[in-house]
Amino acid sequence: MRRSTPTAPIRRAAAALAFPISVTACSAGAPTASGTTAPDAAAPTDDGGLADGGTVTPPFPASDLTPDPTCVTAGCLRSVERFPTAEVSAATLAAFAPAGTTFANGFRAYLVRYVSAKQDEVTATLFIPDVDAPATGFPAMVLSQPTSGIGPKCAPSLGLLSVAFAAHVASHGIATLLPDAPTFGPPPFAPYMHKETAATATLDGARVLLRIGTAIGTKLRREVVLGGHSQGAHSTLSAAEYWQSYAPELPVRGVAVNGPPSHFLEGATYSLTNRGAFGYFLAMRMWSWRRVLGPAQPAIFVGTFAESEETTFRECQNEGANPGTGLLPDLVPANADGVVNPVYIAMAQAGVAGWAEPWKTWHVENVPHPKALPVPVAVWQGLADTTVLPSDTRSYVRELRAGGLDVELREIAGAKHNDCVMGPITLTQADQAGFLTWVRARFSN
Repeated sequence: MRRSTPTAPIRRAAAALAFPISVTACSAGAPTASGTTAPDAAAPTDDGGLADGGTVTPPFPASDLTPDPTCVTAGCLRSVERFPTAEVSAATLAAFAPAGTTFANGFRAYLVRYVSAKQDEVTATLFIPDVDAPATGFPAMVLSQPTSGIGPKCAPSLGLLSVAFAAHVASHGIATLLPDAPTFGPPPFAPYMHKETAATATLDGARVLLRIGTAIGTKLRREVVLGGHSQGAHSTLSAAEYWQSYAPELPVRGVAVNGPPSHFLEGATYSLTNRGAFGYFLAMRMWSWRRVLGPAQPAIFVGTFAESEETTFRECQNEGANPGTGLLPDLVPANADGVVNPVYIAMAQAGVAGWAEPWKTWHVENVPHPKALPVPVAVWQGLADTTVLPSDTRSYVRELRAGGLDVELREIAGAKHNDCVMGPITLTQADQAGFLTWVRARFSN
């Protein structure tokens, strides 16, 4: 899959933050042409296990990466470009954030392109604090984005959206890589919330982040925390599931998520059988899965919506360059009747057992279930969240614990989906202090 190529640089922070942002989202390493060697990794099986049954953990490479625009190895760095206009001071951030929000530093930004599994090119934005690095180097975090859409213009790396979501982390002394979700690029687009695709893009992003210091003249610790909000929580937990099979050499120190989507099968069943419950989250997921993971018949949509689906799904919830805009939520009807093929509605009316294959398997297997990780895992959940319900997250955490994962659940009273932790800079994050304390503790040794 080819990825979108940003064509506009990040603008100055004053322009970036002068409007409200509303988000309602929920391979094997070989020498590159330049001689840089990417980390070794066994190919993942469908369940995230090692294809060859191996258990040996290779050491993380001591050398940094050299940019090579021709490289095709997973985890290699194709390019890194400084954005001269993306120097955002702490004072500028404070001027556009809610009153009382504090920032320890500003940051400078880079556009990064790297390779993930199946030679996918991933675009990401890298934020480096504008203060002197600690003697041990900046701590590092891969922060996965919430839903912005699946069309090319929805990519956060196009500009302002990346600033909005990275600021709360990068402005507190943490080098932050925000990869574009693996859905951007030319049609047919990558599948939305597809576990393996999200996992490998996240893990290869971590490989690049920890070895990019020389290319940008900055010292980084060779340790990383994986984190994400909403769709990004799905990407992060998917990466956690694949970590020890796909990228076992990665020195991951913790996994932090907020509002993780789960129970895809139950959610799809509810959305298609309750009037007013259908929406663009399920529409994007089913449309992209059928197009990329298929064949699966029949078509998802009917009537005039079927005629417009190609243009509909190029629109965004939030555009990467202009986060305050996005037509997608208004283009997808709230009722499935007359929009979704009656075949799928009939499946849903029969309950979760009524879904035909491959849909049942797709919905079940794309919910991440990491097991027995040797690092702390924390899940945040706002108790006022109506996008990802607290009851669903509690049930999901019980499932993860039953699978052997040690999970800390932090429920935050009064917090909604986007103002708990890791949300946009324009919203006060209810437990941001607790979140930052948790992340810093992962680098305390």
